[in-house]
Amino acid sequence: MARLGAALIAAACALWAAPARADLDRDVRDLGAAFEKSGAVRRLPARFVERGGLRPLLLPGEWLDPLKDDCITVVVLGSSSSTFVLRFLPTSDALTWPRGENPELSIAGGAQLVRCGIRKAMLSRLALEIRSPRGVIEVLVARGPRPFPPLTRVLPARSPGALGPPATAGPPARAEPIEGRLRAHTARARRDGAAAVAKRDMTADADGRGRALFELVPGCHRLTLLGAAGASLPTDLDADLMLGGDPEPAASDRSEATDAMVFACVGDKTIGTLSYRGATPQSSVTLLAEHYPLAEALPERWTADERARVSHVLWQHKSPRALAPVATARGVSGVTLMPLELDPSGCYLAVIASVRGQNAGVALSVELGERQAQNHGGPEGLGTALAFCARGEPVARFNLEVRGDGGAWLFSLFRAGKTAIGEQAE
Repeated sequence: MARLGAALIAAACALWAAPARADLDRDVRDLGAAFEKSGAVRRLPARFVERGGLRPLLLPGEWLDPLKDDCITVVVLGSSSSTFVLRFLPTSDALTWPRGENPELSIAGGAQLVRCGIRKAMLSRLALEIRSPRGVIEVLVARGPRPFPPLTRVLPARSPGALGPPATAGPPARAEPIEGRLRAHTARARRDGAAAVAKRDMTADADGRGRALFELVPGCHRLTLLGAAGASLPTDLDADLMLGGDPEPAASDRSEATDAMVFACVGDKTIGTLSYRGATPQSSVTLLAEHYPLAEALPERWTADERARVSHVLWQHKSPRALAPVATARGVSGVTLMPLELDPSGCYLAVIASVRGQNAGVALSVELGERQAQNHGGPEGLGTALAFCARGEPVARFNLEVRGDGGAWLFSLFRAGKTAIGEQAE
């Protein structure tokens, strides 16, 4: 009887799984047909997986060449009720990908990842962690000049629908009085080496909005708006900073906080316009303006705006701003491979900054023998930086990528320290 019961259960599971497997196969075929309109598509063999452990996806290696200026879209599909996570396997070396390795949780049995240009190399370490008891997993890999559309646009049944408003555990936390916050921000500016700190009081209008016009001298400027801590109306200040006559903001703060902060570096005297909204109507708003000198020892042949751009990237990454570059280069949009000789005992900081054109993304990677590291500046970042130690390698192979229209970039390599071979750098 026990064997008969087990056989009946297995038969029932097979009858249930058949329509689910057919739905999954149809979704994969429909998605593949939609993707084929924009590029090449490859369907990997389906696999049956059970909970426990990480399983590498083993994507086609010839599609992951970081020197090719294309995009790879990876879609993993299971049944709509399955749950899994896409993760990047760790490397055995201390050099890893500093950004971009956040786990991707499936929604309605589907997950999608996109990596372009240099960052495609990350996908060789992509792995699957199944959280459902078991299930069939399908993988589609698509290659094209740009990212493919989200799978929910092709497969609307995979969309989770509108999300409800987040639940609240109680009233918002009440902000500290403005005097205490002002002291804390001023102390932070002094610790960070501000050359000057100025305070300006303003009053929001009846809609909680306001605007300040002022002159920015050459250097980097951190502008912090502090809203009044109302007893019953907590504020959420948002701010935009426009430079010169440019209608597009050079910096914005859309975070949910009582205070707002924007940062920008300029090479010449510039008129800045700081607009804000979200203050308590007719309330007091305090502007704290901090000024920092541009990075020292940058090449004099660079324009003032180029020195400001590189200073901005150094500041964003909390990098030393008193170092002189040991190597520099400039180029245009696309992917550039650049080998450079190193001191095998040296530690370095590599910086790439977008200096012209409509920037749509900046990425930088370095290969040292079998080791590699990478960083990117996000879709709107001005640039990015990467710190590493040679550890006995005499040559570094850099991959530089800038996306956008009419883009140009500056690359700088700074000597940041020295470590003996076989020792761990601080």
